[in-house]
Amino acid sequence: MAQRTHVAGIDGLRALATVAVLLFHADVPGLDGGYLGVDLFFVVSGWLITTLLLDEIDRSGRIDVVAFWGRRMRRLLPAVLVLIGGVVVWWAMRGPVEQQWAVREDAPFALFYVANWHEIATSGNYWATTAAPSPLTHLWSLAIEEQFYVVWPVVLLALTRLVRRQWWITAVCAALAVASFMLLRRFYVPQSPMRSYMGTDTRAAAILIGAALATAPARRVATRALGRLGPARSWLMAACVVALFAFWHRGGGPSVPWVLRGGLLLHSVIGAVLVVAVATWQRGWVVAILASPALQWIGGRSYSLYLWHWPVFVWLDGQRTGLDGPALLAIRLGISLVFAEASYRLVESPVRWRFAWARRPSGALAGGLAMVAVAGVVAMTPVPAPLSAPRDLAATLDQIIESDPPTSGGVSQAQGFAVGPVLRNGVAGAPPPPQRIEIDSVLWMGDSIAFDETPGVTAALSGAGLDVFGHAFPGASLTGRAWLPEGQTWLTHRYPAVLASNAADVVVWQLSRFDAPAPMDTNFLADTVFVEMALRDHDAVVFVTPPPMRPGAVPNVGDEDWSDLENAARLVAHRYPGRVFVAEAAAVWGDEYQRHGPDGTPLRKPDGIHVCPLGAAMVGSFVADWLAARFDGVTPTDPAWWRTSWWTDARYDDPRGVCASR
Repeated sequence: MAQRTHVAGIDGLRALATVAVLLFHADVPGLDGGYLGVDLFFVVSGWLITTLLLDEIDRSGRIDVVAFWGRRMRRLLPAVLVLIGGVVVWWAMRGPVEQQWAVREDAPFALFYVANWHEIATSGNYWATTAAPSPLTHLWSLAIEEQFYVVWPVVLLALTRLVRRQWWITAVCAALAVASFMLLRRFYVPQSPMRSYMGTDTRAAAILIGAALATAPARRVATRALGRLGPARSWLMAACVVALFAFWHRGGGPSVPWVLRGGLLLHSVIGAVLVVAVATWQRGWVVAILASPALQWIGGRSYSLYLWHWPVFVWLDGQRTGLDGPALLAIRLGISLVFAEASYRLVESPVRWRFAWARRPSGALAGGLAMVAVAGVVAMTPVPAPLSAPRDLAATLDQIIESDPPTSGGVSQAQGFAVGPVLRNGVAGAPPPPQRIEIDSVLWMGDSIAFDETPGVTAALSGAGLDVFGHAFPGASLTGRAWLPEGQTWLTHRYPAVLASNAADVVVWQLSRFDAPAPMDTNFLADTVFVEMALRDHDAVVFVTPPPMRPGAVPNVGDEDWSDLENAARLVAHRYPGRVFVAEAAAVWGDEYQRHGPDGTPLRKPDGIHVCPLGAAMVGSFVADWLAARFDGVTPTDPAWWRTSWWTDARYDDPRGVCASR
């Protein structure tokens, strides 16, 4: 088999895959499945690397594994070392605290090409999924490719020694691809798909399909089959391109389960057919388009463009630039192209082609020293303390308690905090109870917002003489089933037992984001069912309205949705006077989202959804004073209740640095 030359059309395919990924990361409408461009990269890598290795076997009867690794190192390592070092230094100087911690934790795994397994290890962390994105997250796919480069030449060399006919190699590649796909299906969990999506074993199918079609028997069959089409093979290529674009257009959102349970294999097969068609017939109008100068330029820089686009996108967000839509996309793409070109001309090409020392043992030594140097930069880069000092929290909370809180019309005061109004948004709330109920215990419930508030609420209510039972969990809701097995919902499968087994006098439910997308009538029905269950064993139910979210923090949820969520609770309270109440938390939060308190101490995490210790303290004080104004048995809150160690709870430093002061 003769050594193959560069195939221009393959660079065109790389360009299409790169553009799909970039536009997906830019949230361009109509490309919800653009993440599948990575899958096309995997197919191309499997085909290309296997082709090169089999060519070497045909020429010399062996694979110089060390030389192959050296070529891969010269091709990939210099640019990624510059990227990691640059990102670490830039974010240490200018980045938000929580992202500084993310970069510090991600960089070592990215440096040694195991970023995908690091992402999997942290994917079960609910707060990591809502935190500000790390500028190194995208290196997971490069880790999978590098792991393939390390293992595959050894495996392929062993196969050629064990079998005489390459059909066996084709069959082994196909069998391994099927096994990988079955693992993908086996590990796929809708609530936490990272294990299936980022695992080397589960994503190897695309690489192995490309490898299978690079073997001589598969090439011969493909060449004969395609040859019978004659010039019509251009239409086959066009159909494959259209099919890939259909995946990139419709492969997101509700289609993700189908993609990860079967569609991904079909996407890989279509991509592999297109790769082989382009490689075996470098003529026709489709190949001419793929070989056009623009696509060749992007394809030739696809690696550097992929490396640099994500840190640029993370840094140049709408909040920092004040832009959105096409203007934001243009500046992001423009700066990404500048960085990609600089990396290609100043780093990648010189080391790969011009520096003779890079091809000698001195090159490997230089690469090792460069890795050590970047690792040293990562280790020595300082990061700020993850949490504010207690005195900062104390002073800020005291300042807020002593000042006039924000109000929203028709509120009365209790212990320095506003108590919720009886009427909001034109919906009548529950009137005061005919006689005050005496309580001594509270069951605190809700989703991840309530979970973050739990330490502050527990400390505040305990300081007011109440026993507190916490049952708040990430993903919990009254209308949904997030993080639960198929066929289960929180309302029907979890909460009946929780409510029946807990003897607290009052159930307090923190309204939150997982119920906001549901229609008002759905929320009203769910709230009613929850209340009916709760009032069997408890004296009263209190719904606490949610803190304002940062605009855009909860996708597809607007102001009207939040109003419907709260109004549904108010209507239920109106049906159960004296037993169901709505505590209007706008009395402490106001109507606008605020990230920091007066002195810069964080109230909220950067995701715009969850709270920091100071925010939990505000909610705890509000709930304690609200209950004291309506129920007997609740003593005035001790001003020093917060001075216990609750503010050091690990949830306020997860991910690291999210609640550090500016």
